[in-house]
Amino acid sequence: MLEKEIEKHKETRRKLEASQEISKSVFNSSIDTIISTDLNNNITEISPSACYTFGYEMEELLGKKSVELYADIREFNEIESHLKTEGFYIGEILNKRKDGSVFTSFLSCAALNNNKGNKIGFMGISRDITDLKKAEEELIESEKKYRDLFINLSDAVIVVDKDNYIKELNNAATKLLEIDDLQRYNLIDFVHQDDKNYVLKILFLVNKMEKIKGASLM
Repeated sequence: MLEKEIEKHKETRRKLEASQEISKSVFNSSIDTIISTDLNNNITEISPSACYTFGYEMEELLGKKSVELYADIREFNEIESHLKTEGFYIGEILNKRKDGSVFTSFLSCAALNNNKGNKIGFMGISRDITDLKKAEEELIESEKKYRDLFINLSDAVIVVDKDNYIKELNNAATKLLEIDDLQRYNLIDFVHQDDKNYVLKILFLVNKMEKIKGASLM
């Protein structure tokens, strides 16, 4: 009986060690930065990717206050308050590297509890999204430029839906059609009676071509 209990204990220990090895491997190979702290926000564990991202050696970060990795202490205080009340935080923050350079991260962090349910610290997983934010800003700026071009183009430009209802029009089209309110208009209502059949045929062909184009892309 005793031998079975000992063997069962050994098997449980082997499974636990294997699980810990897997967790350690995931931790060390993660492309996201992973940082654990104690309840006083002293860094207790840090992934290799975090060292690379922040520009520190492992030994430099262990024991360091996590607040020193924030560009804005107010953000740190807000996150700390959120962790105390909600137990987790998700959002964008500004981090600071060893050389003082600032970058944007998307952070997900939560409180760590032991097997008794007592809080023992915090863990955060983040990713540098600086390039993504820059690309978003460039896209917004590009869209703004094309939007300005569309609005101020000297030729009338009208955008309609599949039922020929006007979705959008530029300043020249507004003047041409003499539209000064936000009512729902159908483009056909602005076409002369003698030309309606011709315009409807053209619109029908355009819609048909769009459907064929859409089907070929699927």
